[in-house]
Order: sequence, then structure tokens, then C-alpha cells
Amino acid sequence: MDSKGTVNEIEEMDLRLELIQSQRVKKVLLFDNAGPQREQVTTDKLAQLGYVHMLYPTYSPDISSWDYHHFLGLRDFLVGRDTRT
Repeated sequence: MDSKGTVNEIEEMDLRLELIQSQRVKKVLLFDNAGPQREQVTTDKLAQLGYVHMLYPTYSPDISSWDYHHFLGLRDFLVGRDTRT
């Protein structure tokens, strides 16, 4: 999806939120760091609609040690197995 598609999705989401949510609530949108979410047209649309654009935090094994060890166990489990479909 490109930035124009992202903007269209944001506009549609905003229209649906207006139907179910009070305008007094602060709108926060959490995006990953993919290209279309960082482009100026997307961030401008978010600002126009009153959203707070919150960037997704970078992943660090130090912060989420459970995930890190979980995936190490999965890696060890899959070693030597044929995982092709």
C-alpha cells in the first residue's frame, strides 16, 4: 500500500470512529516504521484530522527478553527440519 492508500484508509477509519466515539477523546494512532506511514502526505492528514502520531518503538531483545528467548527456542526446534511447503 502506498501513501495515498494509507491516507484513504485513515480517512475511512476516521469517519467510522466519528460514529462510535465522542470528539472529546484524544485520538492516538500507533504506526510501524514502514515507508507510507512516514511520508509527509500521511503525517499531514493525521494532523489535519487531529490524530497524535505515535511511532512504534524499535525492537530490542533487552526490552523484551521473553520474546527473544522464545524465538531462540523456536529456532533450535526447527534446526535440521525441512520447513519448505
